[in-house]
Amino acid sequence: MMIKKGNKTKKGFTLIEMIIVIAVMAIIGAIAIPNLSAVKDNVAQKADNESCATIERTTKMVLADKDLSKSTAKYNVTFNNGAVSVSGANDKGDGNVASELQKCLADIKEPQADGKKGFVISIENSKVTVNTTT
Repeated sequence: MMIKKGNKTKKGFTLIEMIIVIAVMAIIGAIAIPNLSAVKDNVAQKADNESCATIERTTKMVLADKDLSKSTAKYNVTFNNGAVSVSGANDKGDGNVASELQKCLADIKEPQADGKKGFVISIENSKVTVNTTT
């Protein structure tokens, strides 16, 4: 009687091959993860810059509507559970500007960058600047 030997073919990966693949993945992960956090911070900063630009344009429109383009003022834009609050006054004594800004800025999102809590609007002789606050 003759016993036939079948062709044995290797299936699967060896332990060494698996260790090499895991090591390569670990190296790629060690390089990629710090870059991803930098990208996240960069995106948050860009979002805040866009919010500042939107607030600046909105403030200029409100000042033009109220004929207060030559005034001097400082307004604080703060957030409480997603609700926007604007406080401050201008040198002309017009307190309606803060309430008008609050209505117009209702859709503005909170600052995205870590440690930033709100915005400050500064107006000096028709020049509007907006910055984030901590």
